[in-house]
Amino acid sequence: MAENIPNISLIVSQLPSKLQKRFESLGSYVRGLIDEENSRLDTKVVLSTEDIQLIQLAALIYSLDSFFRAGSSSARGAATTFEEFGLSGFQVGSTIFTRENANTRRGDLLADKLRETIMNTALGEVIRNSTSMRVLISTMIRGRNNG
Repeated sequence: MAENIPNISLIVSQLPSKLQKRFESLGSYVRGLIDEENSRLDTKVVLSTEDIQLIQLAALIYSLDSFFRAGSSSARGAATTFEEFGLSGFQVGSTIFTRENANTRRGDLLADKLRETIMNTALGEVIRNSTSMRVLISTMIRGRNNG
């Protein structure tokens, strides 16, 4: 499928510890989805270690994009609720969140940068066109099955 795919464990180890915990079980979850999808196919697809790592990497990118965007959406929603009570936003520690300040948009900005990084790749296209992680994995397995 691809050469020199980074090891998913190495990538996750470089994430902040809170994100590491969130994604530490991603590899086994993805393996489960791969096995489930493969069992549905008439012709089973034999995936190499590199194929599986690429699928895990795609799942990680897909998950990070969703996670970052959900964070911004939640912060925006909370700030909007505070505005309804006459407050400009809310504060967590020393970080202030208003409906549209940089702190609130940080997740969206990170997700956008992540998408920009992979935008012009085949992997980026598959990730962008996937409506769920299951669809992403299915698409990648079927793509491998079709060469």
